[in-house]
Amino acid sequence: MVAVFDRGRSADAVYLVMEYVPGRTLRQELTFGSRLPLARSLEILTAVLKGLSAAHSAGFVHGDIKPENVLLSDRGDIKVTDFGLARAIEAGDHKASMLLGTAAYLAPEQFSDRAPDPRSDLYSTGILLFEMLTGHVPFRADSPDDVLALHQTQRVPDPSDFVEVDRGFDELCEKATAKDPADRFQTAAEMLAAVSRLRRQVDPAAAPPAPALDVLAPPPRPP
Repeated sequence: MVAVFDRGRSADAVYLVMEYVPGRTLRQELTFGSRLPLARSLEILTAVLKGLSAAHSAGFVHGDIKPENVLLSDRGDIKVTDFGLARAIEAGDHKASMLLGTAAYLAPEQFSDRAPDPRSDLYSTGILLFEMLTGHVPFRADSPDDVLALHQTQRVPDPSDFVEVDRGFDELCEKATAKDPADRFQTAAEMLAAVSRLRRQVDPAAAPPAPALDVLAPPPRPP
């Protein structure tokens, strides 16, 4: 578990004292191996969704799901970290969310006046799955603004357009990354159930309980 040991303020800086987690980020694993095996992708996806379900139940929207914010510890734990945008969203500062979030993973509504909600995190999680399966994000362009435009106007392609995967992976990505939040999975638990079904379908004997996931949620504001 990523533990928060202390918090405080020094001059103009607010700080946290946190547990050191030896290991690597999902970004590093993707860099080393280009794309991940199907079983590993589903294992990580399951853990991320369990963490998001807990965070959403506590009233937090992560706002910046991407490989850099998924930690893979040397002990095999999978941890979601960096809820740095959660406070901005909680406070209604949607412009801060848009500027700080990573364009390649942001849901279309995060570029507008519509408030992000848990379904925005699920969109980003769908993009994360696409990248784990294919080795790249679905939309690439010369500038962040161009990437944002593609998220708003273009359908996320099927992973099977790039790699050989079961149609169930296409359906999972398509549902998670629908442009209209009403057409997506409505909760992390709903998406997690779909992932569990896919895991059993791909390999009925290889669907063990997901590894424990710890969530670093923002602590209360320091006095």
